Amino acid sequence: GPSSTVAGKGFNLQPDGGSAMWIKGENLTPSTIIVFDKVRLHGFQSGEPNVITTTVPDRLFASPGAFQIFLLDTKSGEKSNVVNFQVNK
Repeated sequence: GPSSTVAGKGFNLQPDGGSAMWIKGENLTPSTIIVFDKVRLHGFQSGEPNVITTTVPDRLFASPGAFQIFLLDTKSGEKSNVVNFQVNK
């Protein structure tokens, strides 16, 4: 979450003003990260089971488009299914 935003508009705003997203998955490990449009983002295990969170740099949603997101276990190389994050005008 979320699955979309408006170009340049932050989401799930954090105290430092940055944007953040969460993904619910199965079999998450300490080496699981979120990949957003080919950019590896550090994942933080949430207090909720099977939820991972990350901050998202502004540059990744500055322009409209559909951007692929998936989970990657950096140790095993296993990937989740791919979903699109929609950035609207």
